Amino acid sequence: MRANGWKRIAVCAAAVALMSVARPVQAQSVIQAVAGVTKTAAQHPVFAGTIGRQMGIFEIDGEFGKMQNIVPKTIADTSFRVSGNESTAELPAWYGMGLVRLIAPSGLVRPFAAAGLGLARLHPQFSAPDSDLNVPLIFGENGDTTKFLLGAGAGLRVSSGRLALDGGYRFVRVFQTYRSDRNLNNDDVLVNVHMFYVALGVKF
Repeated sequence: MRANGWKRIAVCAAAVALMSVARPVQAQSVIQAVAGVTKTAAQHPVFAGTIGRQMGIFEIDGEFGKMQNIVPKTIADTSFRVSGNESTAELPAWYGMGLVRLIAPSGLVRPFAAAGLGLARLHPQFSAPDSDLNVPLIFGENGDTTKFLLGAGAGLRVSSGRLALDGGYRFVRVFQTYRSDRNLNNDDVLVNVHMFYVALGVKF
C-alpha cells in the first residue's frame, strides 16, 4: 500500500477516535434568589435576583437587587456627632450588575470566583428631630445619583439535582464620593461595601 493510503487511513482513524471521545459542552441556566447582609457603618440586609448561564468553567450572570443601607461609616459618625444618636443617615441603593464567574464544571461542592461591573442608584437620606441639618450638609450633596460599581468575590456552590445553593463573599466599590460639610477632616468619603450572601436557585 502506498504511503498516501496509510496517511488517509490514519487521518480517518484519528477523526473517528476524536468523535467517539469528544463530548459537547453542556450549557445550563440557573435562576437564584439572593439574600444577605452588607457591612459599611453597620450591617443591613440586601436582596437580589440572579439569572445565569453556565458553559464549562464559565458562568455569565445578571443580578438586580437592593442594598437597604450602605451609608459609609464616616457619614454615619458625622451625623451622630453633630446631632446625637437620634439622627439617621441612610444610603439605600438599587443596583444591577453583570458578573463573570469561574466555577468548577461538576461536583457536589463547587468553588467559584466572580467579578463584574454595573450601576447603582443611590438615594441619600437624613433625618434628625429638632435639627436644621439636612442631606446636603451631611452628605455634601443632594439628590439621587447613578454611579458605576465594581464587584469581586468568591464562594461555594452546593448542587443537588436541579437545586443550587451558593454561599459567598463579595467586595463592592461604588464610584461615588461624599464630602460632608460637617466632617472636621474634610476628607472624601468612599462607598466601599462588604457583602455576605446566600443564594438558592433552580437549574434548567
